[in-house]
Amino acid sequence: MNTSEQKTSLEIKNIGRGTLISLLLLLIGSILIGVIVSIIDFDDYLVEQALSLFNYLVILIGSFFTGANVSQKGWLNGALVGLVHMLVIFLLALLLLGTAVTLGAFIMLLIGIVTGLLGGMVGININN
Repeated sequence: MNTSEQKTSLEIKNIGRGTLISLLLLLIGSILIGVIVSIIDFDDYLVEQALSLFNYLVILIGSFFTGANVSQKGWLNGALVGLVHMLVIFLLALLLLGTAVTLGAFIMLLIGIVTGLLGGMVGININN
């Protein structure tokens, strides 16, 4: 077997980096949105929707980064960025807010995985 056959299609280091990028961007964006909301009065529903949309946008960015830095199966590596990102968010919500796992949370998880999958696909194809 040569080294390319021994190499796994999952690149854990790049998945970790992509997840870290997405979580850091989410933290920075959430702080900025919080500051804006404290200055300008927005409807709570609008803020909630903006944060959800931003959450998926940063998954897309993190998984794109991962896809651009892997040699194969960008879709799988990107999907794992979405999965890990959402699991971290759910774990924090469970620990800090005591939220329960609901159908809505499961749907959000699936959207996060699909978003990551798409970002990884685009990332690997832009790189090649």
